[in-house]
Amino acid sequence: MGAQPVQKHWLARIWFFLNDSADRSHEYLVQSRNMATAGAILGVGLVFLTAWMMLLGSEAGLPRSDRLHAVSGQLTNASEGKNDIWITLEHHEVRYDYISKENGFRAVWDGLCAGCQTTLWIDPGDTSSTPTVFQIAVKGRMVRSYADVKAAWISDNRLAPWLFGFFIFSAVYLAFYARRQHRRLRASELP
Repeated sequence: MGAQPVQKHWLARIWFFLNDSADRSHEYLVQSRNMATAGAILGVGLVFLTAWMMLLGSEAGLPRSDRLHAVSGQLTNASEGKNDIWITLEHHEVRYDYISKENGFRAVWDGLCAGCQTTLWIDPGDTSSTPTVFQIAVKGRMVRSYADVKAAWISDNRLAPWLFGFFIFSAVYLAFYARRQHRRLRASELP
């Protein structure tokens, strides 16, 4: 029976990945160059995405309050997901979605009650299969107002400039790293 190759501990693999003086095989150089190139491309894509978010402004994706349309009915089902609360009303075939970006998740969940008269305000232009809810009232009592949702939405979108800076830095770093690995790869192929 032949000798089994020794598997390096994950910490050792990270050390050798970061340590420039470590002896690297040809396969390792190809793999690290490809990973760094893919990371740089992803970083550039995320830079454009966050720049687009910044250009749209802090209220990007949030409809004006005068555009909202109220839908009412008895609450037949509410289910809590990792990032959403899905709400189903009687006589409505659509499942409505309260997203975590709007904050107040626990207050909304605690405010819902099965069989209670519930009014949801949605954007009538939302053509998705689960329209987003921007305001909720249960039994005539406001559970989450549009003003609260708007404040949470704007606060969440303020993260875009920080993400922009982080992705710019990451993309540039990974591009330089990929270039350096490419040079090492070419140097290792020389006789």
